[in-house]
Amino acid sequence: SDFPNSSSMNPTKFLYRAPLLDCTQHVMGYRLAWQNNDKSSALSAGASLGQLLNLVAQCPEKAESGLFFLDAGTAALSAEVLQGLKPENMVLMFGQTDLVSAGRIPLAMSFFSQGFGLALCNADLAMLESNNGLLSLMTHLEVDSGHPDLTQIVNFARLAEPPLGVVIGGVSDWQTFDACAARGLMGFFGNICTAPRQLRQSA
Repeated sequence: SDFPNSSSMNPTKFLYRAPLLDCTQHVMGYRLAWQNNDKSSALSAGASLGQLLNLVAQCPEKAESGLFFLDAGTAALSAEVLQGLKPENMVLMFGQTDLVSAGRIPLAMSFFSQGFGLALCNADLAMLESNNGLLSLMTHLEVDSGHPDLTQIVNFARLAEPPLGVVIGGVSDWQTFDACAARGLMGFFGNICTAPRQLRQSA
């Protein structure tokens, strides 16, 4: 079974669910967001996160099927919105600007103390190397597959104490999957299951 019919909550929005695959193609969880009907490529801002969390809370059996990653950077979160969720199954995603420039580090500290996972998105290497206090709150880093400092960020995450999980974002082809698998990385792969794959010919 799937999540309840989310479009009934808002006819212009549909649930976007990208599987999180490890290097063996095992589904480790999902990234959830709203996709607008009028702009098929645009995902809603964090203002709808409360509605999305309510949808997840309606399906506790689904919430135990892996990690759920949810964009939380611009959302007005509260303890009430997060009630009924299992923190160990949720990873709230924040951009570097959302946390540092918008002064939301105390909010992240609160979520961390409740047991929620936190992912830092689009961070640059210089920021990672100079912000140990912020990184101590994080459980994951989300990095674009084309990031110029990808190798250094992966090495940095693995040497951190405790190590940070690295998740590759924004990819939808098997070539990128193979590159991630060779590094032992997880990634959000969107509609990868619908993408054709060139099978290697045996000699």
